[in-house]
Amino acid sequence: MAKKSLVNSFDFTEAKPPKYPFSPAAVGLLMIAIPIAAYGIGMLYIPSEYRLYLQFISFLCVLALVMLWNARINGRTKEALGFHMGGWHSFFSGVSLGVVLVVVSIGLIFLCDGFSLGIDEGYPLWYAACVVLGFLIQSVAEEVLFRGYVQNGTIAATKNPWIGIFVQAFLFVLLHGINADIEPLALCSLFAFGVLFGLLFEYSDSVWFGAGVRFIWYIVPTLLFGMRICGYTGISSILLSTPQGPQILSGGAYGLEASVLTLLVAVSSCAVYVLIIQHIEKSSVKKKKAASQKKAAPQKKATSRA
Repeated sequence: MAKKSLVNSFDFTEAKPPKYPFSPAAVGLLMIAIPIAAYGIGMLYIPSEYRLYLQFISFLCVLALVMLWNARINGRTKEALGFHMGGWHSFFSGVSLGVVLVVVSIGLIFLCDGFSLGIDEGYPLWYAACVVLGFLIQSVAEEVLFRGYVQNGTIAATKNPWIGIFVQAFLFVLLHGINADIEPLALCSLFAFGVLFGLLFEYSDSVWFGAGVRFIWYIVPTLLFGMRICGYTGISSILLSTPQGPQILSGGAYGLEASVLTLLVAVSSCAVYVLIIQHIEKSSVKKKKAASQKKAAPQKKATSRA
């Protein structure tokens, strides 16, 4: 029997599936315990200006451990996590989408007087470089863990894409929901974004695409506008944004995700993306059907002549 050709990350995962349906989620819970513990330690013992660096180190540990677990425990290659030859190019496509999502979200809040802007006179470049590198590591780590490992593994075990997408979205919420300033709207937004990133991975089959979106989502609000994001706050930024007006619009102490306008952007993005994919799939089916009918037509003519 010919060996099955492994085409995408799911094929690589399905070739060595989890033993139990809950195994990927259990590993995910184990991994997110690291940044959650780092958050708790930071709040108790670390000065506020250094907490973000501790968070970056914790995500570097998560990335290394997931890669190690995938290779040593599961016996899979990095392709099973969504790393493909030349796939890093999709990072820039993700960055483009991330810019759109951030600009629309912040723009809506600003138009509704959700925050005021000022200038931050002190802006150290070394800090910007550290934050860019740190959020890049965190973005890749989140995509590898939630989408590459948990989502693919759960789908391989259950044969249901939506279960995989919802499970990883729940863990995504759990990670970012452990915060003293969390709001119900933020939980809803985080879940919607978790679903969106799951859909992006399902159809792009690349952790780099989602990492690009997530990277911009972290960088622009913190480094450019000085906003809180997922409860994280930066030390310095180019602009200073101060929440004003109703918290339901500004996002309050938690940040961008706690705004009802951000929730609207997240849900709308999911709906639009699903509609686009459905349209593409229907068009593909029609083209294949038309091609098969065109191919069958000469054969029918030849048969009738005979």
